[in-house]
Amino acid sequence: MTCSSTGYTGQNFCNKKSRFGKPTGLMFARSSHTETAENFLLEESWIEEVKAQNVFPLHNMKNFEDNSTEPQYYEYADGSRKLMEQGDYRFTASFDLNECTKKQLANFRGFNEGIYLIYGDVIRGRTIDSGINIVPIRVNELNVAKATLPSMDGTPEMIAITVDLADYRDINDYDYSREMSWDVADVDGLTEVDLSIVSSSGSEVVVDIAANCGGDSKEISGLLDVPGDWVLSNSPTSVIDSVTESTTVRGRYTLVASGTTLFVTGTTVNIGSPADRSDDILIISSGAVDITF
Repeated sequence: MTCSSTGYTGQNFCNKKSRFGKPTGLMFARSSHTETAENFLLEESWIEEVKAQNVFPLHNMKNFEDNSTEPQYYEYADGSRKLMEQGDYRFTASFDLNECTKKQLANFRGFNEGIYLIYGDVIRGRTIDSGINIVPIRVNELNVAKATLPSMDGTPEMIAITVDLADYRDINDYDYSREMSWDVADVDGLTEVDLSIVSSSGSEVVVDIAANCGGDSKEISGLLDVPGDWVLSNSPTSVIDSVTESTTVRGRYTLVASGTTLFVTGTTVNIGSPADRSDDILIISSGAVDITF
């Protein structure tokens, strides 16, 4: 910017005000993540990026505090002053989370790649090529604080995430946001799930899949009947011929083998990585389980 820089101040737009309402979530992102303007608007694009572990959404924000620093000036003896810096953006976002998500969130301490801000169905990032590609807002420092303790007045345990942005220009000069035509909260992060063997034989293995946290269990339904979505290890011959989800027990899947490709004791079974599976269920396995009979 020069001392004679100018811009266009007209307001002949459909909406003259900022589109940002109450903050509702954050989305951690790899610094290498990028979307074209067209794909930025598509729910499918974000689901694929979650499955590829390039973005990590976190919804249901309970509080947001702007802790940004103010512009700094040098005051001359004659009463005039000079702008030294514009100040830095810094904020703290608070979440009410269960013990499992809290433990996973601790892995983001020191994360200094990128972030998207979420305001309801608006996703906010930045662009440095006039909207051709959209990339995350740069992060200089991120800390996931230790959880607060619940209070006698009923205030629940909270997790505070403090973020220092790298450059104020990212949400000024390079600001880019769009309101989505779909529910942004539907694009969740990956949930870790456990597999357990119900029964097994050479021709058939029955597996339950559930998300377990704090003594509660949620069965995971909807995985597609695609044998290639499952992974067998420690056996050079076993092959899955078909997969069928139970119609009576939610989250229960029957894997069938036949002929010369039967299951053998010592083989391990697992679901494939999120990016390799055919379904759009946002889960990731905690580990393979052994087939024994």
